[in-house]
Amino acid sequence: MAAPAPDGGAELPLPAAKHPAGASKLNDGDGDAYSMARTAKAVEEARKLKRQNAEAAGQYVLATEAELQIKRLMSQEIAEFEQVLRTAARAVADEFGVDFKTTKSLLINQWRTHREKRARLLAHAANEAGLSDAEKEQDI
Repeated sequence: MAAPAPDGGAELPLPAAKHPAGASKLNDGDGDAYSMARTAKAVEEARKLKRQNAEAAGQYVLATEAELQIKRLMSQEIAEFEQVLRTAARAVADEFGVDFKTTKSLLINQWRTHREKRARLLAHAANEAGLSDAEKEQDI
């Protein structure tokens, strides 16, 4: 149905009907809007399939799983380095005749201070980081 024009002339088309979810039904005969909606859906479906193909090929991994593995590896490396510091403290204490516990404490405290400073700097850099050129190129 069409609404009568205000001046009594030709009828004007009614606006698209609203659906409960906020979507609107296209007016019958609105080929441009239908084509645009269909194109947008096809583009989105192509992006989805491209992402799924990349996942199947092993190009992408689940970020949470990768993060968990990286944290585990980094913790192991930090523990290993702290063991190196303890061994170094023992060598310094034996060589120079100083207290092992004091030497170890100094080395570990310096390492941890350095690590905290680097963690803050890296966290700030991560917050400021944008998409890389490769990520932008993928467009998925």
